[in-house]
Amino acid sequence: MKQTKGHLLLTAEDLETEFLLENERDKVVGDFYMMKSKAEQSNDKFYVLQSLYSHRFSYGVFYPDFMNMSWQEFRDCESLKGISQSTFELMQSFCQCPDVPCLSEETAFRLLDEPRTYSGYHNAQQRTDFVCDICSWENWHRKWYVVHPEQIDWGMAVNSWFPRPDLIVGILRRELTINLGEQETDIIPPNHVVTEFHDKIMRHKGSEIEAYAGRIGEEICLCNYYVFESELSALEQQAASGSFRKVFSIINRYGKRQFISIDFRHGMFEFHDEHGTHIGEFHFDGSPNTDADERHSLRCIQQWSHQIRHNL
Repeated sequence: MKQTKGHLLLTAEDLETEFLLENERDKVVGDFYMMKSKAEQSNDKFYVLQSLYSHRFSYGVFYPDFMNMSWQEFRDCESLKGISQSTFELMQSFCQCPDVPCLSEETAFRLLDEPRTYSGYHNAQQRTDFVCDICSWENWHRKWYVVHPEQIDWGMAVNSWFPRPDLIVGILRRELTINLGEQETDIIPPNHVVTEFHDKIMRHKGSEIEAYAGRIGEEICLCNYYVFESELSALEQQAASGSFRKVFSIINRYGKRQFISIDFRHGMFEFHDEHGTHIGEFHFDGSPNTDADERHSLRCIQQWSHQIRHNL
């Protein structure tokens, strides 16, 4: 059985629909249930407080009011207007909560292992790292893994560079869909996505390649728990006579730091080991393109390391 990756607490205040704008309710509530499903598939665990079941929402208590509510009654309720029938069914299904553990008090939740946070339709208490949709859920996990790289699950990795190849394929497929259309993109198998991306998009960016490669390259690095090293990037830029540099780092599965810099000219990645030595040029999914070239090694690792130690 997989170990739980994260703990999320749902409170009554964060599950109230009354304060959501009517024209946004369906998307906000629907996004929450999409996130909840994906989080549970990734082995995160949700909790509720026992008081949730006795709490009187703007639409009544969970049971029997909301559980026995008909679709017509739902539509007539002022604080539920704008929510579709399919989302209504998700809400009723959640109210049964057969698979959501109950806690007697909030202090019990705070005793659970990190990472833990609060979740719901909206952040009523303005809490830090509140999770309400897939984007905020992924950012919450990313921030945790940046601080705790030893907790990263490398089980899906096909190399020692990217623990989340699935997210990379998703990003590149999204870009293909934007540029080629959904019908043409759907027929591309996962192992050909990066080739199609570079051949049909990146290769034709012309004068826009620097900005585009920077945006997509950064998105891929961040979703794989890399940290943008602003000081090192600035040092490398100075060493290269002002040529733009963007360098990211991570502690890899072997406990060693490794670096990625974006090749803005070709729309690729340059991989570097813990000493900054160039390992080669690679496609955005980590597949090799060209061999190592010492001229592309990072020049300022020692200076940067000294600055980091000095600032601690």
